[in-house]
Amino acid sequence: MGFVHLHVHSEYSILDATCRIEELLLKAKEYGMKALALTDHGNLCGAIEFHHKVKNYGIKPIIGTELYFAPRGRFDRMPGPRYYHLLALAENEQGYKNLLKLSSLGYTEGFYYKPRIDMELLERYSDGLILTSACKSGILAKPLLQGNRQEAENWGRALRDLVGPENFFVEIQNHGLPEERELNDSLIELARRLELPLLATNDVHYIAPEDCEAHEVLLNIQSDKTVLSEDRRSFEGDQYYFKSADRADGRAIPRPSRGIGEQPPDRRAMQPEVEVGRRSPALLRAAPGAAQSGRIPEGVDISGSRGALRRPASPGGSPAAGV
Repeated sequence: MGFVHLHVHSEYSILDATCRIEELLLKAKEYGMKALALTDHGNLCGAIEFHHKVKNYGIKPIIGTELYFAPRGRFDRMPGPRYYHLLALAENEQGYKNLLKLSSLGYTEGFYYKPRIDMELLERYSDGLILTSACKSGILAKPLLQGNRQEAENWGRALRDLVGPENFFVEIQNHGLPEERELNDSLIELARRLELPLLATNDVHYIAPEDCEAHEVLLNIQSDKTVLSEDRRSFEGDQYYFKSADRADGRAIPRPSRGIGEQPPDRRAMQPEVEVGRRSPALLRAAPGAAQSGRIPEGVDISGSRGALRRPASPGGSPAAGV
């Protein structure tokens, strides 16, 4: 199958990525890629558009999302770490349904700065999911960067035990940043200790290297800053773009810097995404139905100055908006 991008953000990662879905598909087609994932931050808003358009390109769609994981529970509002990133891909239709559940509950129950889920929800809705440890802000990487190796190992064991070692991958990334080298050494060491497979990805936020400045503008609109602000937001470097297989291949496998071994990590780390691509079928058989209009429930009034849906109030109550 060749290289498969499994960590990809589109414009549906609101104010965090510049890629339009059509642009992603055009690039994947240009590079001869047979499959492509969409993993927007905390939502599946682009899934149906992605699934419908991908058919025109002969590319296999893989539906996913980069979840926000609340380490102390989704109801926690105390100071401290609010969330880690955790990537989830649907392996089958049940997995897609569980992604919908997790994304929705992140907004309705766990929203605090971001739509967050927690271990309790994962335990309920993990069937059919492939999990990966995500980026530098991920559930393994962030504790490691903060010097908390035990916390990283605890989360690694918990997720491995939840979905099985064949369904939890340790992501390693190489965007040419000095700190990634030592981080990748630590992730590789942790993966070996926990007997977990590695997954080499590129964190795609824009289409081409020259788009990095436009991406920085977008980030600072999100943060209510300008690119002239001293504390402006920026991704370091210009490597968060949609790479060809050759360029992704060449940068994906970092060589150990602390004597982990003479050779690069297991060569399978270069392309377990090929295996994941094969395991994730073309989904969304029921997706078109999600966009179809349904019948208006009896007793619901759709009139009104703002077109709000209203149902009759219970005795003694006032009308409630919504259905």
